[in-house]
Amino acid sequence: MGMLHLLGAADVPKDQGKALQHFKASAEQNHPPAQVAIAKMYLEQNEVIIATRYFELAARQGHVEAFYFLAELNHKGIGRERSCGIAAAYYKMVAERVEVLHSTVGEANVAWQEGRFNDAMVGYMMAAEQGYESAQANVAWLIDQGTSSHEITDSSTKQRPSIHSSIPQ
Repeated sequence: MGMLHLLGAADVPKDQGKALQHFKASAEQNHPPAQVAIAKMYLEQNEVIIATRYFELAARQGHVEAFYFLAELNHKGIGRERSCGIAAAYYKMVAERVEVLHSTVGEANVAWQEGRFNDAMVGYMMAAEQGYESAQANVAWLIDQGTSSHEITDSSTKQRPSIHSSIPQ
């Protein structure tokens, strides 16, 4: 109902007051999207401290959009001292939570569950190259377990690199 009043849809006229009432009722039930909606409404009114409280409530429950707004507030120094470190941590949380949507990790997980270990390795390697830490850890584990038949080779020589090349034979 909050969104209907906020945006005005069908026979429901726009009414920010009613929208806020509905969002607050939902937010009291620990509904993160409502908490984010309230935070955005307060942010539009330059009530940064109140907005931040609602973003933090939603973030505690893992809401991606809340993490993004907290990252932006810290990055731009809105309502607080600018903090690139804190902003980077929030941006990282956003990236990790949307990993399933934008990486091959999901496909690799399915391949692993189906016993297609080589396909899993390829999926994890692609995601690892994109910087996904969970995929990097999975690649390392698969290599350590010897589960995949993929050979790591030096692309310039097509030879498998010797990691002990400095040790005399």
